[in-house]
Amino acid sequence: DCNAALEMNPDSAKALRIRGTAHKDLGKYEEALKDLSASQAIDYNDSAAEALKFCTEKLTILQKMLK
Repeated sequence: DCNAALEMNPDSAKALRIRGTAHKDLGKYEEALKDLSASQAIDYNDSAAEALKFCTEKLTILQKMLK
């Protein structure tokens, strides 16, 4: 549904935030960062900021493990 909403309105902060949260919950942290960052640029949201922080921390840990 978020993809369809973004096709109609690519600047929908809500659709980006929901899709980013779904990516986060699925462990797709890079995709989550992309969507959550874009949503924050359009319309700041406290819960999205927390999710962004979480994803950033998870990616940092994963990158360190891969080195």
